[in-house]
Amino acid sequence: FFFKQKTAYEIRNCDWSSDVCSSDLSAAVNVTGVVSLREGTLQTQPGTLTLISNSTGSSSVGPITSGASISGNVILQRWIPSIPNVQGYWVNLGCPIQGQTLAAWNDDIVTTGFPGSDYPSYPFNNISYYDETLSGTMNTGWVSATNITNAIQTNRGYFVWLNGSQQNIDNTGTIQSGNITHALNYTVTSPGGIFDYGWNLMTNPYPSEVDWNLVSSSLTGPKVYYVYDYQTSSYKYRNATTNTGTASRYIPHSQSFLVKVNATGQSLQFQESYKTNVGTAFERSGDDQNAFMSLQIAGNGTSDEGIVLFDSAALSVYDEKDALDLPSPIETAVQFSFVSADNAS
Repeated sequence: FFFKQKTAYEIRNCDWSSDVCSSDLSAAVNVTGVVSLREGTLQTQPGTLTLISNSTGSSSVGPITSGASISGNVILQRWIPSIPNVQGYWVNLGCPIQGQTLAAWNDDIVTTGFPGSDYPSYPFNNISYYDETLSGTMNTGWVSATNITNAIQTNRGYFVWLNGSQQNIDNTGTIQSGNITHALNYTVTSPGGIFDYGWNLMTNPYPSEVDWNLVSSSLTGPKVYYVYDYQTSSYKYRNATTNTGTASRYIPHSQSFLVKVNATGQSLQFQESYKTNVGTAFERSGDDQNAFMSLQIAGNGTSDEGIVLFDSAALSVYDEKDALDLPSPIETAVQFSFVSADNAS
């Protein structure tokens, strides 16, 4: 099966099962929906296979079965909606395409505060990652970008300040596939305490949604991820142990997220069978299945909430059924949380 004509092909849901399927530079193949690879090799030329992302949804590469593969570059889009009357906001962002630098984002978003950025002398650095090994409390782990040539690591998430306009970020390169293990750090430092250790800013490594309940199944202790929500200026979370939270069970591609572990030797396990295609919105969603009570306070255009889950096996101290309440990066945001018997909030 060959795309050879000098035109653009618009395809919804591709199912490749031939021995060889290829396209060359004379054809552009734009896919919405899911690219399914069942056998053989889908061969691309640079820039010819585009996974479309827009207001109606994001294309993805579904589970790649044994004996199937993609060879060549893929253009992966990530659409982020505009926010009326908002100058800017923080976004959890990652990149599942290999071999990228910050320059690959710089052609789509405004960058500030570091050499090679759009405004290098501006006194605000708008791209950071998190280094769990740095000594101190949780907030000391944030590390700012140092140059536009910095690599975008596919096993690391980023915190990026975007302006309020609509964004469509694209990256071109080879995708990741197969089983992927992302190790999680847990470093005891001073000063600091148990609730300052073990924070890791990770990302979804696939050009597809993944099921957090499956990805986190290898963890011992908390199985919770956190993602910042610009609408409330607070963090949403998903707890796989209790199957509750205001973040989605399904993590979109190019979405970064925070994970906390309470011991060394922990990792996230990604497998092709963990991919999903339920159409989760970037940054937030809802999928609550257990009985719980949510209390919310609001002020200064922000809000925060605490969730009480009804579980007869729950403890009065912090354990794997709990999720910590992360402080907002917005200083004027309201803060509300419940406190456990061992002073976790």
